[in-house]
Amino acid sequence: MPLPALLCFALVAGHDVTPLAAQITADLPREVADTTPDWDHLFPIWGDRAVERGFNIPYPIGIGADIFAQRFDVTITDLGLSVGDAPTVPIDVVTFDNAQTTLIMGNARADLWVFPFLNVSVMYGAGRGETAVGLLEPIAYETQVDFAGENYGIGLTGAFGFSGYFFTLNWNQTWFNSSLLNKSVYANVSGVRAGKNFSVGGRSLAVWVGTMYQNFENKTEGTVTGEDLGIDDLEDAFEGYEDQEWYQDLSRPGREVVDELVDQIRTRDPADIRINYSLNKKPTKPRNLIAGSRYEFSKSWEARLEVGFVGRVQGMLGFVYRFPW
Repeated sequence: MPLPALLCFALVAGHDVTPLAAQITADLPREVADTTPDWDHLFPIWGDRAVERGFNIPYPIGIGADIFAQRFDVTITDLGLSVGDAPTVPIDVVTFDNAQTTLIMGNARADLWVFPFLNVSVMYGAGRGETAVGLLEPIAYETQVDFAGENYGIGLTGAFGFSGYFFTLNWNQTWFNSSLLNKSVYANVSGVRAGKNFSVGGRSLAVWVGTMYQNFENKTEGTVTGEDLGIDDLEDAFEGYEDQEWYQDLSRPGREVVDELVDQIRTRDPADIRINYSLNKKPTKPRNLIAGSRYEFSKSWEARLEVGFVGRVQGMLGFVYRFPW
């Protein structure tokens, strides 16, 4: 049935979005041959010791903005549906094809190097996207839903550097809000990166490779309309549905939900049909590979670029302004 499709979409959007947009690599310590001036700022704590050991550490406070785009697949199971104000009931005869979400987000982020090896950050973002969902059983159906949403989150980065090489561990927790969801959903994103800093024209250029893991809240609940799902052309698809095997396999509450839904499809405007859903979802491929670079135009300004591939496709381009405290 088409409604499952929509539900699936909503959950993807919730997931989708949050997690990847917050994953921005912070500045990384790098060791240089020459020494830098004495460090007389409050942060990072022990910054003077790092400078004494030959590290050219970044200014501690960063404020930045970036554009983030991503495309990923989600696996959906355990669909529940209802119409109107009734609670959802299991509809276990529905089989989904992979759902795919494409999104683009704009994000703002602030971070602080508390120690030379530990960075904390907060972020906020907003954007739009679309989710394409395929239904295999009990009827073949495809739909696409557009959505808008916002996300916010916190992050930690641990870093270690030696002889121009660096290694970082990232963890981010984000929450996503959308008009299609009854409540915020959260996502965890973690990453490991290893790379090297180079001197290019007297400026620092860092390049890295790594891997990212993304997971999001399994249970999703929400409400959509028939118009959102594009069900205005589905009346003929349910002709004689009471005699079909999938209908007979439903529980009594499940059959009542289907009966009410089909009746509303046949008699009401799609915009007036209110469909509630619940479902479980997980990333089809939670891990992917990443590669990126950071170029410092000056001690205060830098640009970052990172792409993801093999599992999920993503890209991020951002600029950061750093200053001392």
